[in-house]
Amino acid sequence: NVLCHYGTSSGELKVQRWGLVSLLKLTESSHIAARYWQSDDDTTGLKELSNSWQQVWEVLFRHDLRYMSYTANATSFSLGELVLMLLTEIAKGSLTDLHASGPQTMHFLRKQHNKVWNLPVFKTASKIKISAPFELAGMLINRTGLVEGDQDAFDTREFDDIMLERLQRERSEGSGRRFRVLCFCLNFIRSTVKSS
Repeated sequence: NVLCHYGTSSGELKVQRWGLVSLLKLTESSHIAARYWQSDDDTTGLKELSNSWQQVWEVLFRHDLRYMSYTANATSFSLGELVLMLLTEIAKGSLTDLHASGPQTMHFLRKQHNKVWNLPVFKTASKIKISAPFELAGMLINRTGLVEGDQDAFDTREFDDIMLERLQRERSEGSGRRFRVLCFCLNFIRSTVKSS
């Protein structure tokens, strides 16, 4: 597997880039193949394709590889942006859950929320320079809804006192992630306005 072999710290950056670009292009072909298999009721083909994309997803989140860390300082045309774009396209086509009939039946993607929200790109809103993190967040929420959880990368130190007070209340009511996502977006807007 090219992603695994070249994804280490000693891996060739150009090979990583072309591997990610190639996979990004393959998402489109996978959408088309999935439509044909769905119309033919070919569940075997759909399962194999879903399993392949689940493996790609898992590789992107492996801690011994660099793909997650690239998202920390993602800029236009960077490897971090490519990783975020690939995750977005996989979610967009529900490629990991092609057999699913709706958001509640996308079991693989629903289980991935903690991994996504713990990507380094979501640590601080003021460092974001591209739209890819918001596209990924929007697509994930669109496909599976917002799955609550206590662990994510959001840096609550960026929140002001009113936000922190509300966060405590939301956490006790079981909707803390929803509020943290909102605060993250508001902090992004605030930092963008300040820098303009």
